Amino acid sequence: MELILNERMPNHATFDPGLICNLACATCNAESSTRWQVLRNLPIESHAFNQTVDDLDFTGIEHIVIGGGEPILHKSTHAVLEKLKHTNMRILIHFNGTVKPSLDFLNLCSYYDDMTICFSIDGVEKHFEYLRWPGRWTTVDSNIKWIVQHAPANINFAVNITISELNRTTHTLVVDWAKTVLPNNHRITFQETNTEMSLNYFDGIDQIRGTDWRKAFA
Repeated sequence: MELILNERMPNHATFDPGLICNLACATCNAESSTRWQVLRNLPIESHAFNQTVDDLDFTGIEHIVIGGGEPILHKSTHAVLEKLKHTNMRILIHFNGTVKPSLDFLNLCSYYDDMTICFSIDGVEKHFEYLRWPGRWTTVDSNIKWIVQHAPANINFAVNITISELNRTTHTLVVDWAKTVLPNNHRITFQETNTEMSLNYFDGIDQIRGTDWRKAFA
């Protein structure tokens, strides 16, 4: 795990619990996902156990983004929320939606006045299942509806959409889906992939994963 300070905003930081992740997303790589490490026959390096939460210095930090990997798969995510629950820390957690958190985890989120759960969703249905492979859209849709239903009232929701050459014209379907599933005050953010991710790049992804972007986006 690692606490990474924002050089431009010293009171902002990213908490990286480690690289453990159950997905090999089309726009991700082995530097951020143990699932990709397995697919590429690389040594598993999660960095999840190189220190404890008590080793981290949160002095002066007011806002933390929790990334990964997939944070819900890391016990240290729960440990950080437990450690900071009586502070005024602002928290944003990224989830891929494939794993449903426990009610205990959601209850822990209720201690924060400014808590956002942000789902990383780049497409719906077969588009999602290609981009966030091997996630299943029906599972993600069901999990997110459950989270919204059981989340404490203080939790805000957001969706972050990664835009690539594949979903450049279809990512608005995610926006439409979010309107039907998330509270009205949800936020949508966007990020662009590396410009080197041409359609030929995804041909290489398909060779490793056994997927077919042409079929998924036909």
